[in-house]
Amino acid sequence: MLNTRDVEKACRRYFVQGILITAFLSLIVVALYMQFPEWNLIAPMIMTDIFSLTVCIAEALVLRIVAKHGTENLHNFFTAATGLRMFLALFTLTGCYLVEGRDAILPYCVVFMSFYFVFLIHHSVFFTRVLNSHAKCDKEK
Repeated sequence: MLNTRDVEKACRRYFVQGILITAFLSLIVVALYMQFPEWNLIAPMIMTDIFSLTVCIAEALVLRIVAKHGTENLHNFFTAATGLRMFLALFTLTGCYLVEGRDAILPYCVVFMSFYFVFLIHHSVFFTRVLNSHAKCDKEK
């Protein structure tokens, strides 16, 4: 069973990794914008940064709460967080479509989906490692 210290470290690590990934991807988008200013990538990047950081903070906080109440619920948290993120992504892109219109949505979709897939990979790898370490702790006892 993961102890409180392990949970705190995992939450902190998830949060810091999320911020670093967002910063790195944002730098790539800014570099692309500097190379191709006609693509108008700054507004989509800002919207995507807000989405990414909000979801990352929320997942780290909820992970802390779920893990404190019992680590047997981590599998359920992983599944629920993935589904909720997908729902929020669809909601966010629909909002962008309604605000920006059909002709201006392509940069939003490209930037958002690039961030989304990178964060999906990060989420999967991170929680696979957490769940595997949890399984190792259970086998050792």
